[in-house]
Amino acid sequence: NRLHFVGFLFAPIDILLKPYRDSWFGAGTIVGLIFRIMPTPEDIKDWIEQNLPGSQVDISGDGRHFEAVVVYGGFEGKNRIQQQQMVYAALGDKMDEEIHALSMRTLTPQ
Repeated sequence: NRLHFVGFLFAPIDILLKPYRDSWFGAGTIVGLIFRIMPTPEDIKDWIEQNLPGSQVDISGDGRHFEAVVVYGGFEGKNRIQQQQMVYAALGDKMDEEIHALSMRTLTPQ
């Protein structure tokens, strides 16, 4: 994660801010409006895997645009749109606040 201040000040503070990011630095807070925290691919991987237990996620990206491959048994019997909706639901508000673009490929374990 990188802390961006008005687009020109970069400060690596991964360890210090990670526990407080959602409560202090979320996009809905005043501090979040001044400081923009960019998620890492690992953050998004963790968010998806926490909310889709048993899923396997491979993700890459630059902090704003991400590409993911999500393998999850819960996708069985669902069409592609339903599968992608499940991933978006797993990300919740982060999709609106922290992630600019996410392209994904969803697969079942077979």
